[in-house]
Amino acid sequence: MAQLDDEIPQLITHDKRVPLTILTGYLGAGKSTLIKHILTQQHGHRIAVIVNEFGDTADIERRSVSVDDEEQLLELDNGCLCCSIRDAGVAAIAKMMRKKGKFDYIILETTGLADPSGLAQLFWENELFIPDIYLDGVVCVVDARNVLHQLSSDNQCVRQIASADSLIVNKVDLVGSDVLEQVKHALFSINSSAPLHYTTYSTLNLHHVIDLNAYDGQAQTQEQIKTQTQMQSEEVTLSRSTHSHPDSHSHPHPHLHLFGISSIHLQTPPLSTAKYATLDKWLRCVLWESTLPCIEDLVEKNDMEILRTKGVVSVLGDGVHILQGVRDMYELKRVSAGKEGDTDTRAPGKIVFIGKNVDHRLFATSFSRYMESM
Repeated sequence: MAQLDDEIPQLITHDKRVPLTILTGYLGAGKSTLIKHILTQQHGHRIAVIVNEFGDTADIERRSVSVDDEEQLLELDNGCLCCSIRDAGVAAIAKMMRKKGKFDYIILETTGLADPSGLAQLFWENELFIPDIYLDGVVCVVDARNVLHQLSSDNQCVRQIASADSLIVNKVDLVGSDVLEQVKHALFSINSSAPLHYTTYSTLNLHHVIDLNAYDGQAQTQEQIKTQTQMQSEEVTLSRSTHSHPDSHSHPHPHLHLFGISSIHLQTPPLSTAKYATLDKWLRCVLWESTLPCIEDLVEKNDMEILRTKGVVSVLGDGVHILQGVRDMYELKRVSAGKEGDTDTRAPGKIVFIGKNVDHRLFATSFSRYMESM
């Protein structure tokens, strides 16, 4: 009986939720190679990787294969599970977890042409209904050799990068330093808040893929919060190096058509409790109504679409609050103080918007006017 018990996976309990990472990237970027590494490395985690079809993963040495009408399973020697599910929705993944037991992490691969923002919204929205799973973040694999062409020719490639919380720049060994610098600037112009991780053959530290805590402000470490608050100065430095060159200095820049998608950031001073409530109302106008209030005299209504929202906001007397949002859903959550003492609430904050037709001047004017009017 004891031997039989050892073979049965531990069933899911509600005291530990399983983080889910959405893995996206354009066709040929290196997602399948990254999945191979995850499924074969001895990293000590039991990870369920859900793929669209086995394809390149079929040659992985397998312990057993189980096939039915709805799903195919590969159980690997390192304890990981590779699963091809016809319906990759929330209910299907929950069913798979009930059948196969508890995992440390779940990685869901999207198709090469998918827009991951809708899938991210789906899982974030359903956390209350399926409490065993929570959205950890979106990881996008980028092909350093071909991404500049892809950005100019395909809207989905731009949207994948815009939706990412971590960008894996793969195949860096195939490009020179000048091209890599162009790639860096192009990615920054689309998504200034996602860290870049450079790799060849998709080999990298697994924690660039898991434990991102991108949608959970409470779970973010004090170091992650410090990194977010310092990112603004790094963005200014990069922006200057991208757009402000002396006449005597030049290097090639790709003339990219990014389908109107870019990222902007707004500085926010430390807010009183009343002004924090005003910020919340302004965010409802922007994200729920797709409207920038208080700028009717400046511009007619344009086709604005927000894909991702992130921010760090200081509230006087109430600590630091983290803003996370995907499309029209958002959450403001206070971050608990770390063990080393209270979080500094006097530091300026920052809000990042990533989307289509996001104009920094209009956003900044709307924010300033609305905060002063209330």
